[in-house]
Amino acid sequence: ARVAKSAGWTSVASDKGAAFLHFVGGNVLRQELFLELIMSLAAFSINTGGNLVRSGVWRYCGRSARVAKPAGWTLRSLTKMSAAVGVLGNDPVFAQTMLRVKDPEKSRVFYEKLLGMTFLTRLDFPSLEFSLYFYAYAEGEQVPDMEAPQAEKAQWLWGRRYHTVELTHNWGTEKDESFAHHSGNTDPVGYAFSTIWVDDVSQVHKNLVENGVKIVRGPEPMNPELGTQMLRVYDPDGYWVLFAENSVKKGSTNSVGVLGPSPVQRSTEFRVKDAQKSIKFYEDLGLTLMVQHEIKEPGTELTIYGMGYPRSSVKPLDASASEPKPHVYLENLDNYVLVLHHYHGSENDEKLTYHNGNTDPKGFGHIGFIVTDVEKAVEEAEKKGIAIKRKAGPFQDAGVIAFILDPDGYWIELIQRNGSEQKDASTAARQ
Repeated sequence: ARVAKSAGWTSVASDKGAAFLHFVGGNVLRQELFLELIMSLAAFSINTGGNLVRSGVWRYCGRSARVAKPAGWTLRSLTKMSAAVGVLGNDPVFAQTMLRVKDPEKSRVFYEKLLGMTFLTRLDFPSLEFSLYFYAYAEGEQVPDMEAPQAEKAQWLWGRRYHTVELTHNWGTEKDESFAHHSGNTDPVGYAFSTIWVDDVSQVHKNLVENGVKIVRGPEPMNPELGTQMLRVYDPDGYWVLFAENSVKKGSTNSVGVLGPSPVQRSTEFRVKDAQKSIKFYEDLGLTLMVQHEIKEPGTELTIYGMGYPRSSVKPLDASASEPKPHVYLENLDNYVLVLHHYHGSENDEKLTYHNGNTDPKGFGHIGFIVTDVEKAVEEAEKKGIAIKRKAGPFQDAGVIAFILDPDGYWIELIQRNGSEQKDASTAARQ
């Protein structure tokens, strides 16, 4: 990026011309007019006349960026999060967790009415007899008209910058009384749960029970020092959802569903056999190990590793940090995290494998990342020796996708940003 000054304007433009920041007469335009620079993984903040512009305005202004210093402006460089771009390229978004569901209407009541998520859109694939339903905490989002062409809905969806729950419904399963999906928490185990942070776990427990939601366990202490609790419940298909309690209450009166003020969808969690192999794999994708926490329960010892794309000045938590820091750290993140559960010694069990949910019994399907160039990401993955499940290419009218596999065989979908087609027709012809 380069800064140019013209007629009192200072603009920062990405090398792709995709984003601009503008300053007029020393006054910063409204934050929502500041599109994110998608250059790499360093962050900057600007100080003007003693007033610090929040670093969040300058997310992902990259290591190659140069910023001029107009009179009265100073530049402060914050934390450099990474020296290199991973396999997924610049500015990937941890965009989805896919779960198969039996009855989409029952699932809608749970995720929309009770959890308070926004129903974003639905994509239908009649020739394959399935539909995809997308939910997220996206208050105020202008969602597409359901009658809009599917390609437009997909293009809109692949431009979102927040995590979504993707529910896959194979038509007709709702009519089969004996049909059920596998949660991943009974043999064969694999997927664990998703986590939502709330203000009051006891009140959430009361509200969910009153609405007929079944409890896995809890409320129970999460961190005695902080006085916080956690609760695990079943969704309509038996998948676990964990509610973790904030140590500092939001204090908002804006209640969402039955969860209280400002719930935050924070993580997707599953089991891995060899922690070091998995951490290395996800670091190769460009994620950062942000937090780790050891858990000791009767007969069980495990370490959880939280990996994500840190935003602005967020620093990974020192692995040696003692309680209650890991919980407070996770509570205050502003990005979605993949949490790996490693049971100590599992890497030495030659017979152990985890279930990825895509063979019988089916349930959890995959996690997904929106990337700038799917084809390039697949090429980089192949260079790293990463297994390719599906090479880059169009999927009907829903855009360009690919699938890769992590060390435990979990599927990872790569989705072309905004659903755009590859420009190189000769490359497409080789697939």
